[in-house]
Amino acid sequence: MKNKKELFKPKMPDFTFNNAVVGSVFTNEWIYAHCYKEAANALVNIALEKHRMDVMFYPICYLYRHCIEITLKELIRDLNKLIEIKKSIGDIAFNDEKYKVNIKKLTNNHNLESLFNNLEQRLRLFSDESIPQNIRNTVLQLNNFDSNSQRFRYSKFKKKEVKLIKSFPDIEHINLNKIKDELGEAINFLQGGVGGWLHNYTSYFEDVLQDMKSLERNNY
Repeated sequence: MKNKKELFKPKMPDFTFNNAVVGSVFTNEWIYAHCYKEAANALVNIALEKHRMDVMFYPICYLYRHCIEITLKELIRDLNKLIEIKKSIGDIAFNDEKYKVNIKKLTNNHNLESLFNNLEQRLRLFSDESIPQNIRNTVLQLNNFDSNSQRFRYSKFKKKEVKLIKSFPDIEHINLNKIKDELGEAINFLQGGVGGWLHNYTSYFEDVLQDMKSLERNNY
């Protein structure tokens, strides 16, 4: 019997040009989110160029949706890390258990509205600024269209665990350029705006924590 991993082995001699580089440092949730967005953008361009909008609509929307889901979850996890750092430097305001993230529940939660509200709740601990209304509206519209990450993956899905219903019972006309522009704007804001701010803010308090630990060591 052949090696089960043979399907995912590099093909020689075109090692450089036709093989994907994956794993190790190339594997984390942010990279996955970026890859889903890039794949969706590429499919939109191909669909419009080759007039294949109908057959590519479902995977395009699924890729964008999954990118947003991963992004929201990672922002929540990163905010949880920041909360733990603030607790470590003695900020008692963050000792409340309600701020603690249940990782299992977070992982199993596919509802974008729930994740978005969770994110906003934690962001308010650090800033009075709100996520722009148009970004919120885009994410909530996507969630209203597909609240459990099933509609773009299957022709039928369960609604409230009662019965299977058709994902698209009626013929609809949906503009892929509008999908790309509005979901792309939401993704860019969440990843670049919120994610960029959070990275810088966390880095600052990581330095503060390290300085405190250094002072403690020097005092002994």
